[in-house]
Amino acid sequence: MIKAFLWQLFLTWAKSALKEEQPVTREVIREENDSIVEFLIGTVIGLATGGILAMLFAPRTGRETRQSLQGFCNRFPSQVRDEIQDPEGKTRSFIGKTIINIENQVEKVSKAIQAGRMADAKNREEMASGVESSGR
Repeated sequence: MIKAFLWQLFLTWAKSALKEEQPVTREVIREENDSIVEFLIGTVIGLATGGILAMLFAPRTGRETRQSLQGFCNRFPSQVRDEIQDPEGKTRSFIGKTIINIENQVEKVSKAIQAGRMADAKNREEMASGVESSGR
């Protein structure tokens, strides 16, 4: 039954895939142009709405935002220059920081495992002492 269903599904797909394409007519071109225009209109409306909402919900005043943006634009070229001039140093620095972070995480996990083992041993001790006292 499932085999017949899958076969029927395949045949339906094959028929639709083998259909001849419609000839290009003025109507088809007009439909494509209309969809492009609709897309562009939607994009413009989305950009305008996003801009308005960004202005309404901005966490800073316009002056503060402009100053922040100007500072970023002033710092950006020197940051790019630094990255380009010394990629090995930046990579070594990144690797060094990563190794330190990994070592810190390993230490934390080791401490957590040790604490878990101690808690387990204490729990076993308490259970054993409870069994001994009730067995007497």
